Amino acid sequence: MIVVGPVPAPARAAAVPRVDALLARLAARHRLAYVSAATLELGYLDDRLHLTPEGHRAFGRYVAGRIPALGL
Repeated sequence: MIVVGPVPAPARAAAVPRVDALLARLAARHRLAYVSAATLELGYLDDRLHLTPEGHRAFGRYVAGRIPALGL
């Protein structure tokens, strides 16, 4: 199992560092792989919360690119 942290959507960016750290600690405690996405720069819709189609593709490429380094 891989836990993927939150992206820094502008509408909730202030909470992302706290949630990212919490998820990283919980993943480590349960010996799960963790991928932080807290520093990604992605495209968002006008609601400043949801990713654009290209933002989703970039997010997917980012996560997929981190999987080999996890040694799973």
